[in-house]
Amino acid sequence: MRLHRKLLGQDFAHSWEYRAETPVAAPRGTRVLIEDPDGADAFAYWRLLTDNGYEAQWCPGPEGHLGGRCPLLTSGHCDLVEHADVVVSSLGIDNVPSRKIVGAIKRLYPKKPVVIQASQREVERWANLMDGSRVLPTPVTRRALLGSVEGVLAHRN
Repeated sequence: MRLHRKLLGQDFAHSWEYRAETPVAAPRGTRVLIEDPDGADAFAYWRLLTDNGYEAQWCPGPEGHLGGRCPLLTSGHCDLVEHADVVVSSLGIDNVPSRKIVGAIKRLYPKKPVVIQASQREVERWANLMDGSRVLPTPVTRRALLGSVEGVLAHRN
């Protein structure tokens, strides 16, 4: 698979090609949780991260769970968040459930690095939620996603 476009997301997911000549990087043991309701976007992020040596898992957020319930919000515990080294939240900070999830992660796992995908307008509007997190600006590029994950990992110690 070659990256034909710089932007990740739906257009990118539709342009997958098998890349047999390029081996997948050896796992670093760093686990990244991708929270994104769009399976195409999540797959693009997952593929980029795994191609660069990360272990990645995906959660579609509350809309993807049966009954629209997030275990982190209903029980105060989520195995995916607990076992992740980094959480990339692309749920849309403008919606209430997403803000509750980010708030719960910060409250229940205060040392957990969080990357929040947001536009400049969202960053300005929800600045209080961004404190202590790294912002992944939209539109998302390969360099921005990998740089955001590397950046929060470098500053977590």
